[in-house]
Amino acid sequence: MVTRKKNQTTTLSGQQTLHLLRGWSLGVNTEYEHGHIGYPFRDAAHRRQLWLENREFFLSLKPGQRIPGVFGGSLKKGEKPAAQKDYEKPKRKSKPI
Repeated sequence: MVTRKKNQTTTLSGQQTLHLLRGWSLGVNTEYEHGHIGYPFRDAAHRRQLWLENREFFLSLKPGQRIPGVFGGSLKKGEKPAAQKDYEKPKRKSKPI
């Protein structure tokens, strides 16, 4: 399990953290019945719930900031967490007239 950090309300596994951050994870999920490779959630609703509960934690990460226990879990400058792209509409830019 990944250590709880500031603004993180639910303790996430390393695989769950990586999937919400990058959109993928390695390894076999043995915690849930379906056991899908690379999908460490019960279902899509569970993934969305964990994103909403931990949104502030993910948005507080700085570029290059490592998360203990998560391999490949840092964002590049300007990059957003994969779950943010999945669940939140981007702000529309107004077009010049």
